[in-house]
Amino acid sequence: MPETKNRKENEKPEEERNEATENEATENEVVETSLIVRFDKPFRFDKKEYTEVDLSGLENMTGNDMLKVERTLRLMGLTSALSDLSVMGIFTYAMMASGLPLEFFKDLPLREAKRVKTRILNFFW
Repeated sequence: MPETKNRKENEKPEEERNEATENEATENEVVETSLIVRFDKPFRFDKKEYTEVDLSGLENMTGNDMLKVERTLRLMGLTSALSDLSVMGIFTYAMMASGLPLEFFKDLPLREAKRVKTRILNFFW
């Protein structure tokens, strides 16, 4: 049965197949470039329920903010040249961008914490 489906898909004009692929890429790009990270499940922190975190504050950050992150990490004992790309560095950027405390990001479920990390790294690169 899967062969029939693949055959029918391949019988579509090439233009239609390319258009479908382009639409899928555009939808994925919108999701990946958004600085709002939506959670799979509501997350309770400090007696409040969160369904997302807004990291759009990254757009307004400057080189001075990078220096603040570097100083903060140094005070925590993280002195690697790439410490700002460590999980703690990423969470520090998230804290500054969102206005939420560092503990918020440290307490996130692993899946959501990885999403925050990935979204910030995607923003950087």
